[in-house]
Amino acid sequence: MTRRAFGLAALLCCFGCDDDEASEGAVDAAPKVDVASADGGQTDVGVADMATRTDGPAADAMVPPTDGPRPGDGATDGPVAGDAAPIPDVAPPDAAEGDVRPAPDGAVECDDEDGDGYGDGLDCRDEDCDDANPEIHPGADEVPYNGVDEDCSGTDLTDVDEDGFAAEQIGGDDCDDGNAMINPGMEEIPGDGADQNCDGSDEIANDGDGDADGHRAIAVGGDDCNDANPAVHPGAEEVPYDGIDQDCEDGDLDDFDEDGHASVAVEGGDDCDDLDPNVNPEQQEVGYNGVDDDCDADTSDDDLDGDGHASVAVEGGDDCDDMNGDAHPGNEEIPYNGINDDCDDMTRDDDLDGDGVPNERDCADDDPERSPDLDEVPADEIDNDCDGLIDEPPGAPCPGHDDMVTLDGGGCIDKYEASRPDATANDPGEQGGAARSVTGVLPWTGVNYEAARDACVAAGKILCLPEQWFAGCNRQGVAYPYGAVYAADACNGADAGRAALAPTGSHVGCASPSGALDMSGNAAEWVDGVNEQLGDVQVNGGHYESVARDLECGVASFALPNDARATLGFRCCIR
Repeated sequence: MTRRAFGLAALLCCFGCDDDEASEGAVDAAPKVDVASADGGQTDVGVADMATRTDGPAADAMVPPTDGPRPGDGATDGPVAGDAAPIPDVAPPDAAEGDVRPAPDGAVECDDEDGDGYGDGLDCRDEDCDDANPEIHPGADEVPYNGVDEDCSGTDLTDVDEDGFAAEQIGGDDCDDGNAMINPGMEEIPGDGADQNCDGSDEIANDGDGDADGHRAIAVGGDDCNDANPAVHPGAEEVPYDGIDQDCEDGDLDDFDEDGHASVAVEGGDDCDDLDPNVNPEQQEVGYNGVDDDCDADTSDDDLDGDGHASVAVEGGDDCDDMNGDAHPGNEEIPYNGINDDCDDMTRDDDLDGDGVPNERDCADDDPERSPDLDEVPADEIDNDCDGLIDEPPGAPCPGHDDMVTLDGGGCIDKYEASRPDATANDPGEQGGAARSVTGVLPWTGVNYEAARDACVAAGKILCLPEQWFAGCNRQGVAYPYGAVYAADACNGADAGRAALAPTGSHVGCASPSGALDMSGNAAEWVDGVNEQLGDVQVNGGHYESVARDLECGVASFALPNDARATLGFRCCIR
């Protein structure tokens, strides 16, 4: 029997009771219920009232019938014929206290396993999201942060203060979930003792030095750029490349060498060595220093020409010309181009015959038996000494230059000391220009080094080199042009007694084996040999005031380039 059917049977049973006391108890115990009033409303009445009232439809409905079965006579349970209203029972969820909802079929419609009044059915207060737990149903008190949805709202309560930030207890970032004015989105109120923005501390203490580092915050007129960090303040040691401005000066230190380029240790930096201001992308790569000067890995430090061979300037390198990509081991040597193409000194570029004479001076660079450094071999019909003459005797005229004689080893030298164009036997002349090599005139003296060179060039010749001058003075290697033994009157020296310049060619006994005259004594002669350390220039041969020792072919002295003494002259040569 259902709870509603049981109530009706009890009511009917009371109508048939003979025991007044029992009847009274039954009536007193009967609950009051809502019934329809005459005006269509609801009226609170008890079961006893329903049995004794004679007015209204309810009273009419509850009068026992005069015929037919009565309760207790073995009739089946169910509504009595003539009942006008069902007995109400469970209240709907939105009903006032004491109200119940009638079940249209006379039975309770609520599948509620845990007995909390919530389940599945029209007579349930609401649907239960967990019908196995009476502590979980709509309207239950939600317990925050426990991962359980007690009130069946669809989720656990993680934001109690409803400020849009989940509590720290469940991994959120709201440091005070009971205060909607405290969360990471709030602006910090300095000095109030509260951490409004949940950053771990009040931004500024009451004294303006929130981190107690001895520096007040900038916000209160101090100089601490981060008053929440005691390691950050003016005077702190700056740690480069960590993204923190420890000393409160111009941001983090990302350019330690102050070359205008941030270190590659920070995002966007391009300085590969921030300790060296001479290393950055604006620098030019310096070869062979072991440093990536321009911070470009593609710019080689030891192979500047990019030919795959490191320079001999670095250990293990084999490139003899690291500025020329066409010069390195393995290349073919190209003669006479002035380049050591294969970096092999044994493969000659300009001395193919290996006679030690460059091609520019060698008349036959494919024949080591012909060279300006060789002597002419008589009667072999070969120009051994590369002077353009074949089998010529020593002292023979120079081809195309009748005023010169040939030299052993090649080239020619003036037969006589140089003289001015207007010189005579008694007057050295005054005209400049091309030097002459003639006999019987006073030599050109009182001339400095540059003027002597210019005079030879004007004549189509050069001022004699030291080795040319020596070859013209004594080809036999003896002391004097005329022989090994000094002869006082052979040349115009101090012992000749003249004590003055003599006309060229006057001392015929002062001829050298090459045929040149007056190379010892008369006028000392400039040669094109500069002392690089001192800047002075070589002078050979001695002059009319020189003693025997200074008249030797192999003795040289030096004079300053601007020296133009009366005893100093010159002669010219050709290669």
